[in-house]
Amino acid sequence: DVYMSNDGNEDLSWDAVWSVATRIEKDAWTAEYRIPFSQMRFASAEAQTFGLAIWRDEVRAIFHRGWFVAGHVAQLAPGTRRVVDVAGESVLLTRALDGTVHALANVCRHRGARLCEGHVDSTQGSMMCPYHAWTYALDGRLIATPHLDEVDLDQYPLWRFAVEEWNGILFVCLASEPPPLTGTLWMVER
Repeated sequence: DVYMSNDGNEDLSWDAVWSVATRIEKDAWTAEYRIPFSQMRFASAEAQTFGLAIWRDEVRAIFHRGWFVAGHVAQLAPGTRRVVDVAGESVLLTRALDGTVHALANVCRHRGARLCEGHVDSTQGSMMCPYHAWTYALDGRLIATPHLDEVDLDQYPLWRFAVEEWNGILFVCLASEPPPLTGTLWMVER
């Protein structure tokens, strides 16, 4: 397959393009390796879809395993919630009336609808799905399912993420088995 042409006359295979793209002199691309945009050919839709799948896997494998700063405890009074983006995922940071901070998936367990709009803080003491009015407490418990009497409320809480506080800073990790936060902070604590 031909992906690029460096001067309009000689077509390069993917292997040749990769070898050129990986050659770097003095941490900068040199003019002899640059290919004009007008001469580039792009991958097929199938190859782009495959690339997107790889990208998603890499995001999960790399970014979803680490701790991210999500805010400061002073921004989250008891009885409030805040929507934050953590590694591309919409996360609800909530603080229950007892002061406990929770990190929850911003998605209803019924039909997968987003519960709260992005970056909107609220003092409302619960979260209600805009579609079927499933209602969740600030600790993620399902507390109401209008029009569905036979639902076991304990079976459908919001998905939880790990959240920890360090010197007032809130950290969130999306991993099902998060590493210790202290491993992330080793450079700061020296």
